[in-house]
This record gives sequence, structure tokens and C-alpha cells, in this order.
Amino acid sequence: MSEPIPNNSPIFQHPLVLFDGICNLCDHTVNFIIKRDPDEVFRFIPLQSPLGESLLIKFGFPADYRDSFVLIDGTVAYTKSTAFIRISKKLNKLWPLFSLTVIIPQRIRDYCYSNIGRNRYRWFGQHEYCEIQSNDMNHRFLTDIRSANDMAEKT
Repeated sequence: MSEPIPNNSPIFQHPLVLFDGICNLCDHTVNFIIKRDPDEVFRFIPLQSPLGESLLIKFGFPADYRDSFVLIDGTVAYTKSTAFIRISKKLNKLWPLFSLTVIIPQRIRDYCYSNIGRNRYRWFGQHEYCEIQSNDMNHRFLTDIRSANDMAEKT
């Protein structure tokens, strides 16, 4: 059973990106975000991890949710195109301009997102298990509440 996460948990000090840890496209997207996030704003959590499942449940998703990235920013969870727009606002260089796509109706943005999501394993492949990032990035990847709280208290 997943461990409940209190609202005042230190892990909420950073925006959290929950991602499908076995999806190649998702891994590439996480690496894309990391390269454009020099201030290390975001923390990353595989959806398949105990912490990922606990956060999904806390924010009203089924524990086996894999339909979208989930961005948890403070007390709000965002999915699909809205999550990516909100992430882009916090990236460096010209990427915040991507947030201008908010003028496209959400229904259209999410339709495109969902179409890619349904085909992501076929088009981009998948791993058999969630791969661990290099040691210099370990502090940005969280998998359980205890280590996440420890890491949050260090920052």
C-alpha cells in the first residue's frame, strides 16, 4: 500500500514531474527539461515508483495512471498539454514562449497530446524497467517519500 503524503511535505517545495519510467519518449522529454532547467526547479518521479503511485492517489488519479505526464505544482496537478505549457514557462532561453500555445483550445491541444500518448510505445519504444539517471542527476529523481523528504530538506 502506498504511504500517504502530508500536504506540508517538503517535497512540494519543487514542482514535481511524474513521468512514465519505461517510455522512451518520456525519458527523452525528461532529459529535454533537465537540459533547459539550469536552476534545477523541477524534480522527477517515475509514475511506477511508490512515491509516484502515492502522489497519483493523493491527487485523485488511479495508482496505475499512465495516460500523461503529471505536473504537481504546489497543491495542483496538471496533465497533458496544460502540464507541458506550465513546464515550459519555467525553462530557460526561448522555451517560455511555448506557453503561448495556450491560445489553442485545450480540447485540440489535448487531442494531439493523447494521440501521441496512445502511440508512444509503438513509435518510440519502451524499456523493460525504469532506467536510473546518471549520478550527477540523482538528486533530481525521487522514488520514495523518505528519500524525497531528505533531499528536499537539503535544498
